[in-house]
Amino acid sequence: MRFTPRRSFLRQALAAAAAPLVVPAHVLGRGGGVAPSNRIALGGIGIGPRGRMVLSSMLPERDVQFVATCDIQAMMRRSVQELVDGHYGTRGCATHRDLRELLARPDVDAVLIATGDRWHALASILAARAGKDIYCEKPCGITAGLCRDLDETIRRTGRVFQAGTQRRNVPNFEFAVHLARSGRLGRLHTLHASIYQLESNTSWLPARAAAGRGRLGPLAGARAVAALQFGVRRAAPVAGVL
Repeated sequence: MRFTPRRSFLRQALAAAAAPLVVPAHVLGRGGGVAPSNRIALGGIGIGPRGRMVLSSMLPERDVQFVATCDIQAMMRRSVQELVDGHYGTRGCATHRDLRELLARPDVDAVLIATGDRWHALASILAARAGKDIYCEKPCGITAGLCRDLDETIRRTGRVFQAGTQRRNVPNFEFAVHLARSGRLGRLHTLHASIYQLESNTSWLPARAAAGRGRLGPLAGARAVAALQFGVRRAAPVAGVL
C-alpha cells in the first residue's frame, strides 16, 4: 500500500480547491440551452394516436422534458415510451398504469391529457388538485356540468389549463369566422356539421373482463365513469375517487 505524506496531501488538496469549477454552458441556460430549473417536466395520460401527434410537437421544445406516461393499455405505454426514448436517445421515460401514480410524482410539473372524451374533465380535475398544469385535448368535458366543475377547480387551484381547441385560434378558421360574421358570405341559412365515426375496440381487454362486459351490458363502462364523475362533483378527495 502506498502512503502519501501529509504535506503532499495538503498541497494537492489546496491546489484542487483553488482550481476553477467548470460548468457546462447549457446547465446555466447559455448558448441556446435551457437550465434544468427552467425546464417543464411533462407527463402524459392516455396518449394514443392523437396524443402522440400532439406530443411529437412538444418534444422538440427545449424547455420541455417528457418524463413519464400513463395508460391502462400496456401497448400504449410502450408506444409512448419508445417515442420519447427514441427522441432523447435515452431510456428515461417511466411508465404507469394508474394515473394517480403519475400525478403523485413531485418531479412532474404539467400533464398532457389525450384520453377518451369521457375522461377529459375527470383527469384534468385530478391533475389540478395534484398541483399540475394541464394541456387537455378537446372537449373539456362531455357535459356542461363537468365543464363548470373543471372551471371551478382550475380557478380554485390557480393552475394553468389549456384545451386543444385549435379551431378557435388557427388563422384559417379565424378568417372563416370573420367572413361569416362580417356578412361577406351573404345571409347564412344552412349549417352542416359532422362527427367522427366512433370506434369501440376491446381486443386488448383480458378475456374475463370481456366476458363480464357482455353480462353487464354495453353501458357498463359509461355507468362506471358517470359514477366517478358524480364523485368528483361532490368534491370527493382524490384518493377516494378512483
